[in-house]
Amino acid sequence: MEAHVPHTHADLVGLPPLVGEYRRRGPRETVLHQVVLENHRTFVSLREEEGRPLPAFVRKEFEKFLACGDLAEGFARIHCASCGYDRLVGLSCKRRGWCPSCVGRRMNDGAAFLSDQVIGDTPVRQWVLSLPRPLRYILAYDSAVLGEVLNAFLGAVFQFLRWKAKDVLGLRSVSATSSWTMNTATTWLS
Repeated sequence: MEAHVPHTHADLVGLPPLVGEYRRRGPRETVLHQVVLENHRTFVSLREEEGRPLPAFVRKEFEKFLACGDLAEGFARIHCASCGYDRLVGLSCKRRGWCPSCVGRRMNDGAAFLSDQVIGDTPVRQWVLSLPRPLRYILAYDSAVLGEVLNAFLGAVFQFLRWKAKDVLGLRSVSATSSWTMNTATTWLS
């Protein structure tokens, strides 16, 4: 591969120069990729023989992870019009499972979006629902049960917020208050 040819663009004026050379990541060189590549078909077969086949979303995670960054699976051609330099960039899997590169990018992008665009300077209270592992597996496979658990959790959170709003604002009932009052109370409680 050719060495990177430095060039200037009007939109880069005033920015510090890029340091180093772009190096395509090598997912096939990682231990995780090698272990999954060597063993995932055997694992899928064993599960099917046991009568407990992997769900489609798990099989898809394996397949997409193995194809992540592979130029044979898809790429974008990047071309610099001023110097004529070309580079192929492998497409990422954009999955949430095992791919360290894509999971890290999603996590960083999501955190930046939430802090910059959604939350901002608004006070936030975080509610966490911890469940035993066997129940987590059931919820991962059964969306109806997940919905019921989520509704029960949100019901408990809203019941607490109504109780706290009545206490802080001295109300007899929260149901008759306007949404503005509830939003104000929620802000005070944060």
